Amino acid sequence: VPTDLAVKLAEDPDPDVRRSVLAMSSLEPRAQLAVLMRLVDDDSMDVLQAVNHALLRVPPSEHWGELHDALMPMFRQRFESPRATLELERALSGSPLNTPEGRLAVTRWALQADTPRHWDAALISNGAKNLDALFELDDHDLARVLVELQARNRNEFGRMVEAVSPNSTTHRPGVGRRLLGDASFSSVLRLKGARILGPSATVEELGHLGELLEVIDADDSFFGDLRVIGGLLPGGLRDDFARALLELDAPDEVVQYVMRGYLDEGSPAPDVVAGVLDRWFAPDAPGGVNYGIVESALAVMARVPAAVDEDVLRRAVESDYARPAMKTIASLRDPRFVDIMGRHVRNDGMKSLEQDRRSFALDGLVALATDEAVAELLDAARSTGHTGIRAALLDAVAKIQDYQDTLAAWETRKNRTATRDDTVAELVAMLEDRDPVVRAEAARGLGTLGAVDRLPALIRMLRDEDARVAAAARAALDALNTAATPADGEDAGG
Repeated sequence: VPTDLAVKLAEDPDPDVRRSVLAMSSLEPRAQLAVLMRLVDDDSMDVLQAVNHALLRVPPSEHWGELHDALMPMFRQRFESPRATLELERALSGSPLNTPEGRLAVTRWALQADTPRHWDAALISNGAKNLDALFELDDHDLARVLVELQARNRNEFGRMVEAVSPNSTTHRPGVGRRLLGDASFSSVLRLKGARILGPSATVEELGHLGELLEVIDADDSFFGDLRVIGGLLPGGLRDDFARALLELDAPDEVVQYVMRGYLDEGSPAPDVVAGVLDRWFAPDAPGGVNYGIVESALAVMARVPAAVDEDVLRRAVESDYARPAMKTIASLRDPRFVDIMGRHVRNDGMKSLEQDRRSFALDGLVALATDEAVAELLDAARSTGHTGIRAALLDAVAKIQDYQDTLAAWETRKNRTATRDDTVAELVAMLEDRDPVVRAEAARGLGTLGAVDRLPALIRMLRDEDARVAAAARAALDALNTAATPADGEDAGG
């Protein structure tokens, strides 16, 4: 069918005729394109559906560039038509534009458009299956893509944020910088920008984040991001920002979530930990609301010795925070808390919380492995009426005793070795004595002690001017040689 005839048929008043021309199998590719471009904004919905199906049948061309150049005006016109969005995703997925180059071309073109409808096309052509194409965009355009995704497709927006965040191989801090620094963006976008920036943030950018935290409504669903941001803060600025965070005029929940991310990572500054506890572990503070932040602060003490506060831990074990406090105490191996652990191993309660505290205290006493710890365990074993608890207590005592016996044996061996080494050193020095009797006795002593490592010194003594010394050295060497040579039938390696 000639192109001019196909186009004429596509202009027929009867929609059935216009639709039928799309079904002609004899159309040349260029005639087919001409018809598609003519019908892309047809008034008939039936014709528009036929256009979509025809797009799926557009064959790949050896000259993809030409086909792309011919299709782009059609797609551009199509995107501008409110009635032409029917089955657009199917049309794009089956067209020659469904290549990385084509998808990127559509996105770049859509970025230059002014109407949201163009964005529909860009997002459909570069959705979850086509993230790689979007990474070719520069930071400015990729940030614009995120803005539009956030408004139109939350799932793809979340996936894209993860794809450009610090833990990803495609981290794009420049995108985060643009989102966080623009006060015209929503709180959601700016917080995502902080999350994307992470350790790349500067002092100025952390200032933007601080301003943002003060205006966030605590009812908004940002808490997951806030916690992640706290864990991704720049290393050199973490402590300073955390100190500033405690001074912010921001909702408690907002500050707590960022601070928990900070406390749960690395080695927080002791003064920040103290500030957190002063603010949220006060006698009049509501425990239920603050439980998470206090729990995180208590856990820091197990990792950062300088942050340990005996008074806080003692108060905590008598409060709703007994479980995290006992867990921290058990890991410290600090004799100051033997009495607390002893009190908790005496608890016969079988509730889950009571068992947890007793288990932590038991582990802590075993780890401490002192005579005081043994005394607490034995006293608890005598006082309990629960067979299972008594068995666990006595097993803990046995573990400590085994450890202490092993330690004592090692100390004895170490001391014996140290004494022998000192004696050998003294005998070697005596080999230089002016008195030949002293030199001879020193040589015999080295043989008796099996000082094989002193063979060179004994060999030198074979040339001593005094025959008695030379004889003593020869006897010592014979003794050492006998000790080093396996007896008949023995394995030389044994």
